[in-house]
Amino acid sequence: MKLKILGFLCFLGIVAFGQKPAADSVPQKIQAAFLSEYPDAKLKNWEKVDNNYVANARIDGQLVKASFTLSGTWIETVYETDVKEMPGRISSYITNKYPEFKINLARYTESKNNGAFYYLTIKKEGAGQEVAAEFYFDVSGNFMKMNEFYPINKAISTGQKAGEERKAEEEAEKKEREAKRAALLKMDRTINMADLPIKVKDNFKKKYAKIEDVRWDTLDNIYTAHFTVEELAYKSSFAQNGDWTSTTEEIKEEQLIKQAILYCGENYPGLKYKSGEKTSTRDRNTQYYVELYAKVKKGQEEKITKLYFDKNGKLEKAEEPKNTDETEDVADTEKSNKKAEKDDIEEAKRDKDTDNNSGDQPNGEKISAKELPSLVLSYVDLNYKGYKIKEAYFDDYPEYGSSYKVEVKREGLGQKGIDLYFNSKGALLNDPNTHEVKQKEAPKPVASASKKKVKEEAAEDEPVQKKATPRSSSKPKSKGGKKAAPAFGSLSDSDIPEVIRKNFTKRFPKAVDPVWTDNDNGKFSVEFLINEIKNKLEFSADGQIQVTHTDMDPGTLMGPIQRYMGEKYKGYKIRYAEKVIRKDRKNYFYIEIYSKKKNADPPEAQLYFDKSGRYMEQAPE
Repeated sequence: MKLKILGFLCFLGIVAFGQKPAADSVPQKIQAAFLSEYPDAKLKNWEKVDNNYVANARIDGQLVKASFTLSGTWIETVYETDVKEMPGRISSYITNKYPEFKINLARYTESKNNGAFYYLTIKKEGAGQEVAAEFYFDVSGNFMKMNEFYPINKAISTGQKAGEERKAEEEAEKKEREAKRAALLKMDRTINMADLPIKVKDNFKKKYAKIEDVRWDTLDNIYTAHFTVEELAYKSSFAQNGDWTSTTEEIKEEQLIKQAILYCGENYPGLKYKSGEKTSTRDRNTQYYVELYAKVKKGQEEKITKLYFDKNGKLEKAEEPKNTDETEDVADTEKSNKKAEKDDIEEAKRDKDTDNNSGDQPNGEKISAKELPSLVLSYVDLNYKGYKIKEAYFDDYPEYGSSYKVEVKREGLGQKGIDLYFNSKGALLNDPNTHEVKQKEAPKPVASASKKKVKEEAAEDEPVQKKATPRSSSKPKSKGGKKAAPAFGSLSDSDIPEVIRKNFTKRFPKAVDPVWTDNDNGKFSVEFLINEIKNKLEFSADGQIQVTHTDMDPGTLMGPIQRYMGEKYKGYKIRYAEKVIRKDRKNYFYIEIYSKKKNADPPEAQLYFDKSGRYMEQAPE
């Protein structure tokens, strides 16, 4: 028995008896691996244990031992932990079951192979007492296992009866824990930002510096932040000491690891991608979760196939719905396979054209499909049967100016997208399948007549008083379609610095009737039309575009803006709207509204919304 205890103590203290090499003798790749893993750590010294290197350091005030292989691969990190820093249920577990013993050693370990866990040993009070047992608990404080060095309780023995009693007791405890956890999950666990531990707040800000709208909740001393990035849901968890533990992010089909996409395409050709998640943990374990579905008839229950992949795209687990009609499933699969073969042939014909027409152009401001003009939706619906809009953007594109970029894609895994371009009113500009640029508007939907009537009624309701001058007024045109005389303060092309004129021509080769103005200090602005849309650019002295103002059809404003208007300014009409794109990317929307009602307060107003469509209390600088 004494030999066993001695061996255990040697194991705990083996690092202390390792060799202590000089810092400059530690291989560079091992030092680099340590700095990459813990950039803020204060290194004390290195030790060599067997064939591994161990860094003794202090991280956030805690003493740690981080182990690395000779190749620089991280093995584990052991944190010196105070009993008070462990989950409360660990102390309660020891106190209730072993009242005659006390915790004499506590460690928190993060291991590449074993994950994260708490480790502790116990011994009786008094001098000369030996370590009696060691325990392992998960990060939530749930009991995992124990090893005795000698029998510490009569209730725990090697007898069969006692073993069965112990097993029954553990099962009862497990059920109790699961019941309590289920109850906790149903509760509102929301916590205010002000109530978060300081280290949790600080480390969250370091990891997600630009995230603003965050909702926090807590469970088992783990604090979880819920937020969105580019309309995708995220949740990131932190331990009580501020250490990041895991992040789960919603992913689109194209973000799924390639091997998993191939697996789904080969083994589930008739199913479509529903949703997916990627989970990354502190112990460097990455997993993917995917849900696939098959279309069902109206009134039938949707069947979901759930797949779990490791970080390399290897399937770990599959949960498939039960087949209620095997014959029907086989028929559906054969039908799906034939359709997939036909789609592959059509896709192959389009690949070359798509590649030739796909320029290296910026995506721009991302918007949802609901915010697109109705003409765009109608064109896609009529000309791309079986396709869906996957992405939509609005920006200044070199070839088309201010326009919408819409990616359409067939349903199913591994399908390629096609980029279509439309002007701000929804008229088609380019379709890779037609090999031409169209300047006339796409076919109008049936609802366009009613829209025209709405516009006419809005014009009749326009107040008699003079309209407020828009922030980017276009150049007036003379009768008969002739070019109008230059506006007051405008300049000829020869008055414009060459660097500014060249940059403008390069960005907007199809600009119509440009009118230049000198803004002093070497800065110039130009107003012009492109695709019948009014634009205004402001240039710096070195020819860089600082601000772009683009007139907007009120009907194309983002959904959040329209909803805000409907809630806060019901009954008001929009006199003017524009989108402002700035070099510093602090883009926004500017809107002028008015009301015909006599007691309207205010009778008119100027509103600003950020690039996400959220109302801005203060006007942009």
